[in-house]
Amino acid sequence: MASKNPTGSQKETLYKSKVKNVAATKKAAKKTAAGGRAKSSAAGGGRAKNPETAGTRAKSPDTAGTRAKSPAAGGRKVGAASKTSNRAKSPGEAGRRATSPPPPAPIPANEAAPRGQRLPPGRVSGTSQGRATNSATTRRGSFRDKPSSRQGSTEDPIVEEAACPEQTPPPSPDFQVPAEEINLNRMLLRVLDSIKIRKKDISEASMQVNDIMKKISSQLKDLGVTQLNMGSYYEFLKISDVDEFDFMLTMPVARVALETFGKEVAFYHVSLKRNPIKCLRKFVVDETTLSADKMLTDFREKIKKILREFKVDAHVQRKKPGCPAITLSIKNAKGNGKDIEVDIVPGLEVHSSWPSATNEGFKKIDTWLGLKVKRTFKQEPFYLVPKYVGDGDAERNGVLAKDAWRISFSNIEKKILKEHGQTRTCCEAYGVKCCRKECLKLLKYLLERLKEKHPRELSKFSSYFMKTTLLHACAKQPEDTQWSSNNLSQCFLQLLTDLIEYLRLGNLPHFFIPEHNLLETITTPANRMFLVSKLEYEINNMFPIFRAL
Repeated sequence: MASKNPTGSQKETLYKSKVKNVAATKKAAKKTAAGGRAKSSAAGGGRAKNPETAGTRAKSPDTAGTRAKSPAAGGRKVGAASKTSNRAKSPGEAGRRATSPPPPAPIPANEAAPRGQRLPPGRVSGTSQGRATNSATTRRGSFRDKPSSRQGSTEDPIVEEAACPEQTPPPSPDFQVPAEEINLNRMLLRVLDSIKIRKKDISEASMQVNDIMKKISSQLKDLGVTQLNMGSYYEFLKISDVDEFDFMLTMPVARVALETFGKEVAFYHVSLKRNPIKCLRKFVVDETTLSADKMLTDFREKIKKILREFKVDAHVQRKKPGCPAITLSIKNAKGNGKDIEVDIVPGLEVHSSWPSATNEGFKKIDTWLGLKVKRTFKQEPFYLVPKYVGDGDAERNGVLAKDAWRISFSNIEKKILKEHGQTRTCCEAYGVKCCRKECLKLLKYLLERLKEKHPRELSKFSSYFMKTTLLHACAKQPEDTQWSSNNLSQCFLQLLTDLIEYLRLGNLPHFFIPEHNLLETITTPANRMFLVSKLEYEINNMFPIFRAL
């Protein structure tokens, strides 16, 4: 009977077999901890190249594309086929679920995913890879700090990243431009195009007017008169037609004393501190007081005489009470039946410190155009024009109202509108385009159309109110980006809102003299509210007055 005890050779064979099994077990455990996949058919759920291997998806044509069940895998569903090698693992690993696959390698930044191919989770195409890196690292890092939730697995779970989309998501509704605003922009641009004046018309009218003004200036040169070109034409704000021009004929005065005319801070009684020059003596009353009425009357008669001598096809219009201008009507050379009106305003050119009432107004220029620009403006002479309000025969402190003078800022306003930007290159050929002047043109045109429909109620409102509204808005919003040409409709509506507020309050402060209310002595509460109702109607109904164009 053979002995049951193993012989020496048998013991040696058993020992070597145990050593091999232990080595294989340790090697398999080590690869599992490193994130490898089980390659043996004994490991349930592993991938095998043999169709008969339990727990794997078969590669043979008979079994391809089907889900096989294996006794070793306990009926588990098998994953997708793999091209990795099928190194066998120890029998001790049989039935253990395979670990998660390692994350796929990212596509290079300069390589996009093939058209029509769907990226696997975690893969990023093209430039989207850089955007996903930071957020993905944060997500993976937060999970790595936590212990694995899988039993029997020694590796950390890998969180798959969602692929970044190829296209940028649509903008939020908060940043979408409303359709109404787009339509209003188009309408305003169409209006601006319709009121643009042709260069040919500008050239013909300006030549005709300049010819007459040269004759007038040459005849008044002996009086020391200087011609200044003012108004919307020279501010590049003229709209619709070249039918109005503005000039100032100024006479220099040395040292003068200014006293406010009553409570009106914009009107002054002018007295000479030394003997007047010969050309000014005829305008002096009460030994030292310069009479605005005398100077205006004298200039008026001189201009009439010059027109008769040169047989100019023009005439002087009837004098309007309180108006500082001598208005000429020139027959238009185009023969379209509409005369060209030329306003000639006589004035005093004063070389001294600006009145103290202007200090607050000049401060607004600091944050808008800068301190250097303000200093340049204050070094300019200021001008006084023969303008009064109310009854010309009213007397205050021994001076008649018609002899008072009003300070003029036409020269400063012209320079401001020329250099209106906070940056020096605003609206230049290579600079950023703003919409300040366009908004003012639209305001002027809106008022012009309303005055055509309601001349009796709105006759007292002038385009200077619109210019003052714009100057206040520019000082409050000095940055050029706030007046971008893309924001035309918003800026225009904001100016209208400001104007309506001034009209409701009955107070539109003069830009340079804030104490002076432009609306107080010219308009009434009734016609102010009438204009408010018309402006609000236009705003609420998308400007029907513009649609008729």
